[in-house]
Amino acid sequence: MFYFRWTDDAEWCGRRQMVGWNGALDDAELAPRASVFAARQKAQLSCGFFLFGLRPSFAEFGLFGQLSQYAVDRFVSGVMKQKAVRVYQWTQLLDDLSGVEGRWAEPVGCLTPEVAGVIASMAPVYGLMMAMARRNADRAKLATALKGPEYRGRCLLALKAELADLSAEDVDLIRPVLAAAGTWDVLQFEGNERDLVAPILPA
Repeated sequence: MFYFRWTDDAEWCGRRQMVGWNGALDDAELAPRASVFAARQKAQLSCGFFLFGLRPSFAEFGLFGQLSQYAVDRFVSGVMKQKAVRVYQWTQLLDDLSGVEGRWAEPVGCLTPEVAGVIASMAPVYGLMMAMARRNADRAKLATALKGPEYRGRCLLALKAELADLSAEDVDLIRPVLAAAGTWDVLQFEGNERDLVAPILPA
C-alpha cells in the first residue's frame, strides 16, 4: 500500500494528507507543503528499503531464512527485540513479500555502506564455517549433498563460481567491498575446486 501510494498517487496523497492534518489550506500554502511531504515519503522508497532496489533479492530471502528462526527462538528473539528491533520487524516484513516487482538498482548504487556493513558483520563467522566445511567435507558427495559439511562446501563452491564468472568490470566494482570484509580470499578457487562445482539452483 505504501509503495503504490507514493509512486502513482504521490501528488494526490501529499495534498490529501496535508489537508487532513492542517484543515482548509489555499493553494499557495497547500502546494509547497504537499510537495515537501511527498518528497519525504518517496525517499523511503529508495534502495534502503531492500538491499538492491525496490524488490527483494536472494540476499534478503537468505538472511530471512536465518533471522526468521532467530525471531521465534525465545532467547535470541529477546536479544533482537532489545537490541535490534528494526531487524526483528524486518523479518515480519520479509515474511509477506510475494508479488513485489520493483526495479533493481544500478550495480554501482547497490554497494552502499549498509550492504558493506552487513557483509562485514557476517564475514568472520562465514569464513570460519566454510573453512571447517572444507576440511570435513567428503568431496565425492559435494555434487548432490543437501545437508551437512558437504552442502556447505557445495554452497561455497557455487559462490566461488559466481564470483569467478563476473565480468572484469563487475569484479573491479565488488572486490574492494569483499576485501574490506575479509571475504575476497575465502571466495577464490583453490587447486582443482572449479571442477567440483555443482549448481545450487536449477538453470
